[in-house]
Amino acid sequence: MARAWTLMDECRNSRATRDLISGQEFAGSLVSTLSWVSWLLSCCAVNGTVLQAQVMSEILGTVRDQDGLPIVGAKVLIRCEGSGTVTKSNTGSDGEFGVVDLPPRLYTITAGHD
Repeated sequence: MARAWTLMDECRNSRATRDLISGQEFAGSLVSTLSWVSWLLSCCAVNGTVLQAQVMSEILGTVRDQDGLPIVGAKVLIRCEGSGTVTKSNTGSDGEFGVVDLPPRLYTITAGHD
């Protein structure tokens, strides 16, 4: 009785799998990747480009009164403790506010209503 040809048999017998198992494929990929990264970094150094991760944060919330009801049109001040920079926002019809693209820092949030 003939045995059914499976995907595992095909993978085991393929040239790519043999090369990968022997380490040839891995070594070739590693050298190619290192060459590409080296080229990219040298281009950035020549052109004065700085590679830097940009991490930003956001503050979202709801302003409510003592009964837990949302306050519409409240003025929200978000003050960065380190720099003193103040960002302003207003609550919407559901009492929610949001400020995006803030650097990750310690903030003090105050809200008031006329």
